[in-house]
This record gives sequence, structure tokens and C-alpha cells, in this order.
Amino acid sequence: MISNLEKMFENLEYDMERKYMKIGIQKGFEQGVEQGIEKGIEQGIEQGIEQGIEKGIEQGIEKGIEQGIEKGIEQGIEKVARRMLGLGMDIPTIIEATGLTSEQVEALKKKD
Repeated sequence: MISNLEKMFENLEYDMERKYMKIGIQKGFEQGVEQGIEKGIEQGIEQGIEQGIEKGIEQGIEKGIEQGIEKGIEQGIEKVARRMLGLGMDIPTIIEATGLTSEQVEALKKKD
């Protein structure tokens, strides 16, 4: 009888150990998944920010280059218009040659 009782306790202890092991493994797995998701989200956000910054810098550089080219062209046209004024050319010819408005040519004439 005692031997059967001991076996029952041993079986009960074994069953409890297995149950707690399963619970421990399950909780460990859940924590691992949770930490993995959190880490993945953090990395995703960091990569998104880095890519956004890189893209913003690229676009800013492109925009700056475009604006610089446009400004350079405008200054070149104004320079030609000033030379034409200096050569005594009439305003309608300067307007036709440069594409400037009469107001712009008059303003250049007043500056010089």
C-alpha cells in the first residue's frame, strides 16, 4: 500500500513538474515573441527614419541645384539685358531677345 502511495506521489510530482515546465516554456516563448516584435518595430522605425532623412536630403540637394540653376539663368539673362542697354539697344528688342518683361528691363535700366 505504501509503495502504491509513493508511486502516486512520484507520478503527481512528475506531472506537476511537466506542467510547470510547459507553463515555463510557454511563458518564455510568449516573452520571446513579444520582445521580438518590439525589437522589430524599433528597428523598423529606425530604418524608416534613416531612409526618410536620406530621401529628404537627396530631395533637398536636387531642389537646391534646380534653384541654383534657375537663379544662374536669371542672372545671365539680366546680365545680357544690361549689356544690351549699355549698347544703346531699344527696349522692345531687349524684351524680344531676353524674354524679360518691360517692367524688368526698366528696373534694370534704373539700376544702372
